Amino acid sequence: MDNKIRPIPIKEIKKQLNDVKTDAINTHFVPFFEKLKDKYILGTVNSKPKIKVFKLEKIEDFDNEVFDNSIGFYVILTDYKNGYDDNECTMRLKGDDFKNVKAIYRGEGGKVKLRLMSHLFNNTYVKDRMTDLNNKKKRPDNYVNCLKLVGKENKQGINIDEEELSQANWYIAFHTMSNSNQDIRKLAEEAFDIVFGKPICSRENNNSDKKGLNEELEE
Repeated sequence: MDNKIRPIPIKEIKKQLNDVKTDAINTHFVPFFEKLKDKYILGTVNSKPKIKVFKLEKIEDFDNEVFDNSIGFYVILTDYKNGYDDNECTMRLKGDDFKNVKAIYRGEGGKVKLRLMSHLFNNTYVKDRMTDLNNKKKRPDNYVNCLKLVGKENKQGINIDEEELSQANWYIAFHTMSNSNQDIRKLAEEAFDIVFGKPICSRENNNSDKKGLNEELEE
């Protein structure tokens, strides 16, 4: 009987895991997004899994049944500066009213409602979170790495209800992914980029940190 303790084949395991990941992306996620091309409309895009696009103007707009289960994958779209001329992402909303609306950011999360608040209503998010903590209310979320606009990379998070940003139109495409974990949702991000191209403000493009304090990696 061989009792020798042998090294764990790390490289082999990494390759096996990568092969599984690649197969899942190509077999499931890429075809999923391919079928959604030219189907993104304002309102309900699909019922199961639930995919919905809605306009966002004020923080109360998050009081939406789509967030009853806020685990999933999301895309932020806007006509702010017409979505930036050099944005390679081709995702669009159907209709002449949305011809200047482009996807500028995509991400995933287990608490998408709070995550989007941190991205788009950052001042309110930070204030509400600190109020809850001061009142001894538990808040496991601590999103410190948030959406940065091109040319404003020194500012974490934006506030679309203030100043010039409120003059633009802002939309969220939310894809529910019930019972998913972060590893699975990350595959959705990769597949989205393959099909549509990476949105200009996604964090890999602006070199922001990959992890917030005391928080799982969510974009």
